[in-house]
Amino acid sequence: QVVVVARDGRRTSVELKAALTRADDGTVRGLGMVFRDLTAEQAAEVERSRLAAIVESSNDVIIGKTLNGVIVSWNRAAEALFGYTAWEAIGQRVQMLLPPDREAEEMRILANLAHGLSVPPFETVRRAKDGSLVDVSVTISPIRDAAGRVVGGSKIARDIRAQKQAEQNRQKAERLEAENREIQESN
Repeated sequence: QVVVVARDGRRTSVELKAALTRADDGTVRGLGMVFRDLTAEQAAEVERSRLAAIVESSNDVIIGKTLNGVIVSWNRAAEALFGYTAWEAIGQRVQMLLPPDREAEEMRILANLAHGLSVPPFETVRRAKDGSLVDVSVTISPIRDAAGRVVGGSKIARDIRAQKQAEQNRQKAERLEAENREIQESN
């Protein structure tokens, strides 16, 4: 890879391939050179790196999976929530995160993805490495290849245990308040 400078001063990274040209008797006649502009490839690499950094730094769990349910990407938030490292999770079936009573749910999700359908956000339960159950809000979207074919799914999950606990506490407080009113009215 070299950088060429145009007459206007613009600099462009190019790939350079060169070969000697020879006469019929084998003597060197010159040098043939082919330049290939790398601008688009470098821009694509910058974009891939930027997107990878966004996924990796997200506070939400982001998991990529094939239509067969095999995990192909796993970010740090997934590691933190579920306890599996990327090395442990990638290549495994996403069913490792499912409590037994939720397996049919995942089969419906994979079928919807195969048909190119996004799965609207929903609340569910997943299982962490230590066996604990985790309340999550999940959104799943199809992943398409360059030809537009669905090749997998992108799952974004958010831990909602704190919200669930707050809702339970609110409901308990309302029940206690109602009981107190009934006691006061009966006195």
